[in-house]
Amino acid sequence: MPSKTIEPQTRQGREYIAGEWKPHRQELEVLNPSDHSTIGAVPVSQVESLDRAVAAANDALDTWGNHLKWSWVRRAEVVDTWVQHVRKHQAELAFLMAVESGKHLDESRADVVEAIHMLQYCAGRGRQPIGERVASEIPDKEAEIYLAPRGVCTVITPWNFPAAIPTWLIGPALVCGNPVVFKPSEETPLTAQYLVRLFDLAAREHGAPPGVLSLVHGPGQVGEHLVRHPDTVGQLFTGSHGVGSKVKQIAAAHYDKFAVCEMGGKNSLIVLEDANLELAVNAAILSAYKTTHQRCVSSDLLIVQKSIEPEFTRRFLEVTDRVRFGDPLNAAFLAGPLINRKAVDKFEDCASRIEEECEDRLRQGGGRARATSSVPTSSGCPIVRGPLP
Repeated sequence: MPSKTIEPQTRQGREYIAGEWKPHRQELEVLNPSDHSTIGAVPVSQVESLDRAVAAANDALDTWGNHLKWSWVRRAEVVDTWVQHVRKHQAELAFLMAVESGKHLDESRADVVEAIHMLQYCAGRGRQPIGERVASEIPDKEAEIYLAPRGVCTVITPWNFPAAIPTWLIGPALVCGNPVVFKPSEETPLTAQYLVRLFDLAAREHGAPPGVLSLVHGPGQVGEHLVRHPDTVGQLFTGSHGVGSKVKQIAAAHYDKFAVCEMGGKNSLIVLEDANLELAVNAAILSAYKTTHQRCVSSDLLIVQKSIEPEFTRRFLEVTDRVRFGDPLNAAFLAGPLINRKAVDKFEDCASRIEEECEDRLRQGGGRARATSSVPTSSGCPIVRGPLP
């Protein structure tokens, strides 16, 4: 099994609090979505651990967030060393991501590259201007603005980009002087832990104060405790609209909290009659099926100009018939499986509703029924409705 090639240390989930790795606990199983085998296990962080992580972050803020003690340049140097470790281990990180999340290995590699680019940007940001001089209505008066850290940030991220999205949020927060308590998705905690292990190496090399970055694990209740905690200020979230809306509501009830939430999308791909059809079809295929339609930029609707719709549809369905989903480590497949049973159930429900609502149209063309309904189950095998190829 692929999970056997992952080193034992990587499979043993731990909390990382105040610069220390806590003992491994097996409270939340981590499964390979391709075959449901167990990859490893992580603890479910309890209230006491969460409170310690927040307290350690606030202790670190006194040093890390003080530009006289830790300048922007010094903070950026820690991030720069972090990204060097990520570059060194990008193959291992991508492999772990593919096994744990079901993202195809090619996509997982791209995910890690995106994380590298983000951290490189953050490192460079440490040497950019951190303020500006502004005009004053009084000639003898000077007015200047300086950027300063706001406080401890909670970072809560989804499973589908388990390296890139955390760096979008953690990297800027750290360079700006804000310590972070990181709660990744319970679907991909091991990839997140690998990232934090590499950060720990960088932090130790530079003697960064403990508590600058902590890692906790668990389901939604863990994240909610952090968001509600009176000593967290920034709530940085990427995930569903429902959860993000709740994060914003909680933050809005506290005068000193703020929330930055990215909450998915409902996307359309528009094809007009002057389009290059080959390019448009390939773009539509990738947008609809890459990551098994489990990303916020996946196309949910194709809007095609009437004059070219028949030809576009014919080409799109021809390519769709060749699309295969399965083992994310196998180059023969375009994408891997759905992430879990809940995702499979959602697909089954949507597919049934589509067939019920469009029964007459599906009878007119079995090919359409087959092509538009061929998507992966959690085992990686396509569910096929209508005539077989």
